[in-house]
Amino acid sequence: MDELDKYRVLWEETCWTCKTEDFNFQCTDELTPLDRFIGQDRALDAIRFGLEVDKPGYNLFVTGLTGTGKTSAIKAHLESIIEDMEIQEKSKPPCDWCYAHNFDDPDRPFALSLPAGEGKSLRSRMTYILALLREEMPKVFKSEQFEAERREMEEKGRLTTQEIMGALEQDARSQGFAVQMNQTGVTIFPMVENRAMSPEEYQALEEEQRKSVDEVRNQLMQQTQETMAKVREAEKESWDLIHDHERSAAEHRVADIFRPTVNAYENVPEVDHYLRHLADNVLDHLNLFKDDEAVPSQTAPPMGSAPPSGSGPGNPFLAFEINLLVDNSDVVTSPI
Repeated sequence: MDELDKYRVLWEETCWTCKTEDFNFQCTDELTPLDRFIGQDRALDAIRFGLEVDKPGYNLFVTGLTGTGKTSAIKAHLESIIEDMEIQEKSKPPCDWCYAHNFDDPDRPFALSLPAGEGKSLRSRMTYILALLREEMPKVFKSEQFEAERREMEEKGRLTTQEIMGALEQDARSQGFAVQMNQTGVTIFPMVENRAMSPEEYQALEEEQRKSVDEVRNQLMQQTQETMAKVREAEKESWDLIHDHERSAAEHRVADIFRPTVNAYENVPEVDHYLRHLADNVLDHLNLFKDDEAVPSQTAPPMGSAPPSGSGPGNPFLAFEINLLVDNSDVVTSPI
C-alpha cells in the first residue's frame, strides 16, 4: 500500500447520514420548536449579564454579521425576562410625562413624571377643578352676607376719603379758596362773594393782592399734593381690605375644590408644589371667577403672571392646562 492509499477516503464516508432509527418520533409535527438559539451560549450569557445591570446609563452593544439574529436574540431574551417579571408581579409600564405651569419661571414649565395613566388623570382633574371654580366661586361673591360686608367696607373707605378731602376743602375755604375735583386732578381757585374769581377780577387786583393770592394758592397746592397722597393711601388700604375679605371668603371653598387632587398627589412633590401654587394664584386672581356667565376679558392677567403690559390677548386660565407629552395609559407592561 502506497502512501496515498493510506489516506484514501471512500465517497460514502465523506458525508454524515442521520439514522432514522435514532429518532423517537414519526413526524416533525410532533416536535415543539426550540425557543433558544443553538450554539450561542456565550452571547446569551453576555446578554443576560448586561440586562441584569439595572442601573441608568448602562447599555448593551451587540455587533456581528447582518442576518445572524442579533436583534431577534435580544428581543426574545427580553420577552422571557419580562414574562418572568410579570409572574413575580415586578413588571410595570413606564411613567407618563407631562408639563405643568411653573409659577416661579413661566418660561420653564415643570416636567412631571407620573405612574402610567396618571398623566391623563391629572389633566382631567385640572379641567374639572377649573370648571368647578368657575361654577362655585361666583356663588361665594353673590351671597348676601358677603355683599353686605363688602358694601360696609366700601362705605368706610369712601367716608375716609371724604374726611381727608373735607379737611382740605375747609382749610382752603378759611383762606378764601375753593377746591374742585375733576378728571384731570384737583383745581384750586380764589373765591369772591361765594363764587369763583374770574380772570378779569384777578387781573384787576393790586400787585400785592395778586402776590398774596398766589402765595396762598401755592401753599394750598402743596397741601393738596400731600392730601392726594393720603387719599391714595386710604384707597389702597380700602382696596387691600376688600381684597383680603374676598380672599378670606374664597379661601375655604378653593381649598375644598383642590383637596381631593392634592390628597391624590401628596406623595408626588412636584405635583403637590404645582397644585399649592395654583391654589394661591386662584386667590390672587379672584376677578377671573366672579362672573359665572361672562367669558373673562382678554386683557385679564393670566394665572401665574403679573398683569400684562402691552401684551396681546391670551388664555387667562393657561396655568390649569396639563400638557401630556408621554401617555402610557394603554401600556400594561414594560415595553420592548
